[in-house]
Amino acid sequence: MTHHCRSKTEFTIREAPIPLKRPRITRSGRVYDPNKQLKAKTLEKINIAAHRALKIEGPVHIDFVFCMQVPKSASKKKQADLEGKFHAIKPDIDNLVKYYLDVIADKYIEDDSRVVSMTARKIQKMEPYVKISISQVNDENTNVSSTNS
Repeated sequence: MTHHCRSKTEFTIREAPIPLKRPRITRSGRVYDPNKQLKAKTLEKINIAAHRALKIEGPVHIDFVFCMQVPKSASKKKQADLEGKFHAIKPDIDNLVKYYLDVIADKYIEDDSRVVSMTARKIQKMEPYVKISISQVNDENTNVSSTNS
């Protein structure tokens, strides 16, 4: 799929990637978001990292890079071997994406429904971080063909 970029913002958050936790229900039946306070702290970090980034309107493509910390308990050789390799264990990538989409929605994109495409990957690094790139796209050339024609 080819996208023509009209506007782009990119930022790196120096924290271990955080997966979304499911909403919880109290004994009294109230539903609450266990991530609410954590999301506010993450948004503060993003605001600092994004430094004057504007909200991107219209359809967007988002690229997520989740750099998970190589286990400190691993030997130096094992750490060196794991550096830069895919992180194919928990947390699930969809829960990482959902958490950060919730955090950036309304502040850096109009709404998460405006995301028309995305890429995401989990990589092992010595220092954990999250890199998010948001690009405005147009749909002049989506290269989508219908199989039910």
